[in-house]
Amino acid sequence: MNEIYFKLKPSKADKAGLAPVFLEFNYNSQTLVYATGEKCRLADWDADKQKFRRSMPGYQEANELLEVLRDKLRRAYRDARNTDHTVTTGYLRDYLSGGMQKSGPVLLVPLFDEYTQIRVVEGYKPGKIVARKTTLVRLKCYEAANPLGT
Repeated sequence: MNEIYFKLKPSKADKAGLAPVFLEFNYNSQTLVYATGEKCRLADWDADKQKFRRSMPGYQEANELLEVLRDKLRRAYRDARNTDHTVTTGYLRDYLSGGMQKSGPVLLVPLFDEYTQIRVVEGYKPGKIVARKTTLVRLKCYEAANPLGT
């Protein structure tokens, strides 16, 4: 099975020195990057074991959350492959966040905004980010001029 990694992003650390932990999953030449919601100091992260050290307050709960996310992602990937469902990052992200039961139209502007934010986190070149943000502004203008109900 494909590997699931947890990585600390020191470049995204806040003023208190807490850096976010991201889940990365590589499959079919694609990569899912998912924010776990956990943060810690660099000294409290064990990069080799991909878990929090005992020096961090609440490390047990945080490590359990990482294991739950890992198991949930494995289950989602296995279920999708067993049912011949196309495995996409959107499908896996929805499964992880518990949004699989939602229905209704897919709105392009919020979806493209999320896509742009993920590309920023992934470290895309500034020129590419500017181009995506320009496209996002144009999509918002189009949506304002042409509401969905008309």
